[in-house]
Amino acid sequence: MKIYAVADIHARSHRLENIRAGIAELEPDCVVIAGDMISYFRPGPVFAALEALTVPVFVVRGNSDPAYLEKHLKRLSNVASLHARKTVFKEVPLVGISGAIPVPFRSRIRFLEKGLFARIKPLVGQDTILVVHPPPYGMRDRVGGKVSAGSKGVRSLVEETRPAVVICGHIHEDAGIDRLGATLVVNCCMTGKNRGALITLEPGREPDVEMLYKNQKE
Repeated sequence: MKIYAVADIHARSHRLENIRAGIAELEPDCVVIAGDMISYFRPGPVFAALEALTVPVFVVRGNSDPAYLEKHLKRLSNVASLHARKTVFKEVPLVGISGAIPVPFRSRIRFLEKGLFARIKPLVGQDTILVVHPPPYGMRDRVGGKVSAGSKGVRSLVEETRPAVVICGHIHEDAGIDRLGATLVVNCCMTGKNRGALITLEPGREPDVEMLYKNQKE
């Protein structure tokens, strides 16, 4: 299975166009969005664009995506929220956590970590694709190349459950691939030259990840 993973669209029309072009070029089975689809307002045009995509779309909300978006998502047929649930798509389990999951920035979306992770932990296995907005602490989370701004709660969850892949975003300047134990961590922000990541999953094989850039693939 091929996943086209993106994050931090922030309602930018050129990023939505990059997703459409990426689907045509890469022929993924689905699109996964790791938060910040909009920037606090005007979800209509973004959701209309996502609903029109030719493959299923799975999302979590980020710190710029208000909680009321969950109601909008329920009205869509091609876009589904992964928050606090396990969704099996083409035999691959996807589990998501929406929100900022306290990180060192102010946010409209916060969750009490203890209760949230208690709900999520039983859903995550070693074959799971875990979708969150902030990276695990210390993994592709450097602000200005210096300060780690990821989530310690997400890191603990990953260390305890060892999912196959973590798809995240949030830290715009640190897109790329990292490894936390047995888990691949993919920050797929669509900022600057970045167009997200293509994740290929095959039974019995290590997940393959390609970072995507404008006019080229790494």
